[in-house]
Amino acid sequence: MVIYPHEEHFHKLFDLLDIKRSWKPNNVPSHTMINEQDTTDELGSQQASCFRSAVGVLLYMSSDLVECQFTSRHLARCMASPTTRAWDILKHLVCYMLGRDE
Repeated sequence: MVIYPHEEHFHKLFDLLDIKRSWKPNNVPSHTMINEQDTTDELGSQQASCFRSAVGVLLYMSSDLVECQFTSRHLARCMASPTTRAWDILKHLVCYMLGRDE
C-alpha cells in the first residue's frame, strides 16, 4: 500500500511561496547550504508568517514524505526567527516537491 499526501497540500505550498507549477523541479530536497552557519538577515513579519505557515504544512506532510524530513526538521528549528537563508532552503524544498505533485 502506498500513501500519498493530498494534492491540496502541495498546491497550498506552491501558492504560499508563489512557485509556478511550470518551473523545473529540483532533483534533491536538501539545499547545499543547510549545514552552514546562517548569518543572513531575519525575514519581515509578513514573510515570516508565510514561512511559518509553509513549514506547518510541511510538518503535516512529513510522515508521508520521508525524503523531506531532514530539511523539514531544519526549517522547523528556524520558525522562531526565520532568515533569508531559511526562506531559500524552504523554496528549494518546495521546488523539489514540484516533481512529487501527483
